Amino acid sequence: MPCSTRAAAGRASSTIVGSQHDGLPIPVHCLMSSIVRAFFRAMVSLVHPRMLWLAVWPFLLSVCLWMVIGWALKSTVMPVLHDLLFSMTLVRWVEGAVHYFGLDALLMLLVPMLYVTLLLSLAVATALFIIGTLAMPIVIDHVAARHHPQLERRHGGGAVSSLANASVAVIGFLCGWIITMPLWLFVPLAFLLPWFWWGWLTRRVLSYDSLAIHADAQERAQLSQRYSRSYLLLGLGVAAMNFIPPLFFVAPIIGGLAFTHFSLEALESLRREQAPAVASSGTVIEEIPA
Repeated sequence: MPCSTRAAAGRASSTIVGSQHDGLPIPVHCLMSSIVRAFFRAMVSLVHPRMLWLAVWPFLLSVCLWMVIGWALKSTVMPVLHDLLFSMTLVRWVEGAVHYFGLDALLMLLVPMLYVTLLLSLAVATALFIIGTLAMPIVIDHVAARHHPQLERRHGGGAVSSLANASVAVIGFLCGWIITMPLWLFVPLAFLLPWFWWGWLTRRVLSYDSLAIHADAQERAQLSQRYSRSYLLLGLGVAAMNFIPPLFFVAPIIGGLAFTHFSLEALESLRREQAPAVASSGTVIEEIPA
């Protein structure tokens, strides 16, 4: 979000990032301060009992669901996963290297570890899906009532479109996750690839849902394009929590809160920018401080 919004003699300020007036790139210090501010406000909002409950039940439901599914299907899925994995040229090359160094025990753990990781990832994705489709209206109402009570609701997205967006996002996440899974054998990629896909999924689901109630379709498209890097960084920040116990329990709801704070502030700034100019005599309109 821009650090400030000025309208002087009908001219938008150059600090408005990616605006139609100037098309300038977003200043790095504005980008980072907006992201940090969104996360800080999300942490503050999280302590509300209603938000804490929303943080608990989607994750617990998802974990229990995939534990049951994983236990029921392990005798079927694990052999398939083993055959699929060891049919890949890259994995066979790694297998030869492991045999050479006498570390065969690692190969025995490879498939179970990947299976557990896949189940945990599905649990996180399911929790994010639940929050995106069911809990986000509650999150948005909570944030809007306290920070943006005057912001008009234009309902540019509905429950069906939110469900469709989340479904496509989860399918894309699973495809990317499975296709790149053999690359996890290389140590840096074992962290970077899951982090990226979690961040991508978070960005895809929550950037849409956080604007669905207040923004119209045109505003949502404009903000998604203008703040695409910011939304991805927000998603990666939320995804990083999945690697930090016990933050992974609350990562989905923190993501929902952070995206909502960021999106509603950006929407409010956009509408001030697009409002009829009252500054024909050089009046300066300053952004409401955080």
